[in-house]
Amino acid sequence: MAKSKFREVYCTSCKKVTKMVILKEPEDNKGWFQCSKCRHSLFVDMTDITDDKKESKEIPERDKCILYVPNREYKIGDGILHTEWDDTGRVESKEFTTDGISVIVVKFKNSGTKKLVENLDVDTIQNDEEILIVNDIEPPIA
Repeated sequence: MAKSKFREVYCTSCKKVTKMVILKEPEDNKGWFQCSKCRHSLFVDMTDITDDKKESKEIPERDKCILYVPNREYKIGDGILHTEWDDTGRVESKEFTTDGISVIVVKFKNSGTKKLVENLDVDTIQNDEEILIVNDIEPPIA
């Protein structure tokens, strides 16, 4: 069986796991990769990449999951427990909204794929609402 010229690796430029082209055959478990989306090149330690995709994409059991709280920061691969939906999921990727808010993409067992806010600064949101009220503009109702 021939070796694949692609690997799924976390792109530091796109801020998510993308299909990467292997630019140079890895030596000593380290190699050069290029993102197929943004063309960003990076040097990656292959020991950080798991070959077993099924194992890395599995949703962890409920007792091994982290309780979801919007003001916490998460890593790709973390197991998430969302108490309001009573569902568990796995962090697939990270993104940023146009407002610069950090968002995680989570694949849940029952609810499917959802985007959740992470690393939310509650003080900033309260200050933005106060500014809107001062300017005689009501904040949008969520």
